[in-house]
Amino acid sequence: MRRGVKKKKKICHAFHLFVVLYIERQNSPSLLSRVFSAILLAEDEAASFDVPAGWAGEYYPSYMPEGYDVVFVSQNPHTPNIVLRNSDGNSIECSELYFGSSSTINTEDAEITYVDFHGTSAMLAMRSDYGFLVWQGENRYFILMSDLPAEEIIRIGNSVRKIK
Repeated sequence: MRRGVKKKKKICHAFHLFVVLYIERQNSPSLLSRVFSAILLAEDEAASFDVPAGWAGEYYPSYMPEGYDVVFVSQNPHTPNIVLRNSDGNSIECSELYFGSSSTINTEDAEITYVDFHGTSAMLAMRSDYGFLVWQGENRYFILMSDLPAEEIIRIGNSVRKIK
């Protein structure tokens, strides 16, 4: 330690608060129950979303259109993939792939545009029957495929959140 520099003591504020409240409890038990009854942990329902059982990926869309059911979930942690379908036969497929893995996308006769996406540029390839949204993040890339309109594909892609 350098000369003339005082070493600061670090106190965990939560522990310090607990000790103070414990001491106060000795004199007034109702004080502790009044303070702790006001401190509640609750899930933010607006921020929560369902992740299908068996999903091995670290990311998942927080938004999916109503009426889609899971028909396939890959159990492979290196290439997580999920397929959802609705009663009309429309589908959504989401893949999370690590750099070094490869995939092919049929962009023949597709209109290709680039959109700002999660702080990077994403490729949106829209064919007459299907659309693909491809973007990268951290040490992986994502592919979202669907027969939904481009705006809905982008909305699903924008909702992808880290879950692990």
